Amino acid sequence: MKNGIGKYNLKVYGITIIALLISVLAISPIEASNLAPAYGILGAIGGYLFGLKDEK
Repeated sequence: MKNGIGKYNLKVYGITIIALLISVLAISPIEASNLAPAYGILGAIGGYLFGLKDEK
């Protein structure tokens, strides 16, 4: 085992946390127009995580 967090672990944990945050935001009483920037930032982070490639 190598020290540190692996790329697959980063993807799994990151995407899971993003999905949970989006779910919490979706059921919150905040208006949708105020949530658009938060969805954009979380979507950008999710896109980055999905776009990570192996260095091999």
